[in-house]
Formats: sequence, C-alpha cells, structure tokens
Amino acid sequence: HKTLNQAINLANRVFPDQRKNLSENASIILTGSLYQNNLLYKFIFRFIMKITDVNYWIAVNEIDNKVIGITGLYCDIQDREKAYWLEYTCVDPDFRGQGIGGKLVDSAIEKAI
Repeated sequence: HKTLNQAINLANRVFPDQRKNLSENASIILTGSLYQNNLLYKFIFRFIMKITDVNYWIAVNEIDNKVIGITGLYCDIQDREKAYWLEYTCVDPDFRGQGIGGKLVDSAIEKAI
C-alpha cells in the first residue's frame, strides 16, 4: 500500500499508452490488486476485464525506498485452470541492466508454480 502511487507512476512512465484502455490502466489494475474484495474492483475484474487472481510485486531500491520495478500475474477466466498471464513487467530506466527484471520474472514464475 505504501508504494502504490510510485508503482502506478512507474508503469505510466514505462507504458504511456496503457492509460487509454481500461483493461490496461495501471491505476485501476494495481489499485484493484490490493482491493480485490472490494465490490467495485471485483466487478471490474470479473465482469468487465474477465480476469481473476490479480497479484503484483515490486522491487524497491533499499537506499531511498523508490519503486524500481514491477511485475504481476493474473488469470483469464477462460483459462484459469491452465495459465497465468504475466503483466506490467518493467524496470525504471535508471536501474536497467542490473538483472532486476529477470529477478522479478523469476519470482513471478515461482509464484505461478
């Protein structure tokens, strides 16, 4: 919860066009992942976006507590028993080339298994 706004800002910087589409809007998706039991987000996820099990993880720079990376998983209702989908994997441009993205993806894969 403490880093939600930073995570949204990072996603908006890395994926500037995503704000145009409800199903790709970082603010809605990242906030909703924290409040999945809220009736509004439950409705948006299940009935509009047709997804469930929305989870995101972040990488934080320990020096200044700045969000430097994001990754997430969700299930599409149609293939919920078969697959997880990786979404919003990104690393702040100032921190690229340090293996952060790979660690985030590896962590997401571990969660999916």
